[in-house]
Amino acid sequence: MTSISMPPSYFDVNFYATVWEALRIENSPLRAVVNGQLMSVSDDIYDVLILNRFEVSKLESRAIGEIIGIYQQKLSDYLLADRIQKLIEKDALTVLEDNELPYNRLLIKTN
Repeated sequence: MTSISMPPSYFDVNFYATVWEALRIENSPLRAVVNGQLMSVSDDIYDVLILNRFEVSKLESRAIGEIIGIYQQKLSDYLLADRIQKLIEKDALTVLEDNELPYNRLLIKTN
């Protein structure tokens, strides 16, 4: 059985072009699908997910893998590593053991 793909309707193309234009004008640093809707979000939207992974000490690489595996979102390891670094700078995460290699720091949530 073969499936035939239909091109999107003129209405659909125009609707999504309008949505995209509104997002482009907002010039937000990040876009995400929230409750099925594409929207501009602040870059700290994933901080809660990140902090929840560090209730106990663990390697940064393990936490990134857990987040990507559990939430199965189209998140890049780079985005998560950048947010982790920002959380360290804001003292929300504590570095227990530093490492020269990327993602190999031992971290824990700051109390």
